[in-house]
Amino acid sequence: MIATAVIIGAGVIIGTGLLIKFWNTILQTVKKIIEKVSNVVKGVLKGVKVFLRRTSDGFVQITKSYSQDIETKKWYETVVKKNLLDDEVPTEIKEKCDALDGEFDITDEFELQLSAIA
Repeated sequence: MIATAVIIGAGVIIGTGLLIKFWNTILQTVKKIIEKVSNVVKGVLKGVKVFLRRTSDGFVQITKSYSQDIETKKWYETVVKKNLLDDEVPTEIKEKCDALDGEFDITDEFELQLSAIA
C-alpha cells in the first residue's frame, strides 16, 4: 500500500507524454481523497490502493483509501471511481489490464512513480 507521507510530499511527476499525464491524474485524485477523508474522519489515512478496470467504453480508475479513527479505532474504506477514456490510458497499462480479468492493481506501478520523485 502506498504511504500517505509519500503522496503528500509528491508534487507532480516530471516528464511528458501520456504515461506521465496518466500518473499525474492518479496522483491528483489520491491527493483529493486524502483531503476529503481527513475532513470527515478524525483519524489517520493508513494507505491507498489503486486499481484499473476495463469497461465497454474505456476504463474506470478505482482508488481505495484506508483510514482509522484515532478516537474509536474504527476502520474506514473510501472508494472513489473515475471514468477514463481509452486514449487516456497508456498502452503498457492497457496491455497489463487486458491480460487479466476484473480489476488490475496498479498500486505498485504508481508507488514506483512516486518514489522516483520523492
